[in-house]
Amino acid sequence: MAYALIDTNMLVAVADGFDLFGQLADEFPHFTPAVMQGTIRELKNLQNSGTGAQKRAAKLAQELVSRQHLNIVPQSVTHVDDAILALATQTGSVIVTQDKALQQRARKAKIPVLAMRSKRLLRHVP
Repeated sequence: MAYALIDTNMLVAVADGFDLFGQLADEFPHFTPAVMQGTIRELKNLQNSGTGAQKRAAKLAQELVSRQHLNIVPQSVTHVDDAILALATQTGSVIVTQDKALQQRARKAKIPVLAMRSKRLLRHVP
């Protein structure tokens, strides 16, 4: 199954009003939206130790994961970015992120990346 693997920072952007799921359904319907188990852990950590705005965004992002019935993919690798890259390589998935370091790693590994620009998803193919 090919996923659109959504990173923590993109979920926080969605909580700020970005219509990620509508755009994924319209423009990339062959990818199933999913998050890694570690992404959920990162959202919980933000809720507990982030600033006021980060806490609110993390809470909204977690609610969105539940409301959208996103697939939560278990991971054996501790670091979330490593798990995202490994799964994307294995399954032919795309990575949905605003994280510049993760985008660079994905491009080096020839993994497509979806990123937000001006409230639109752009696909970067290595």
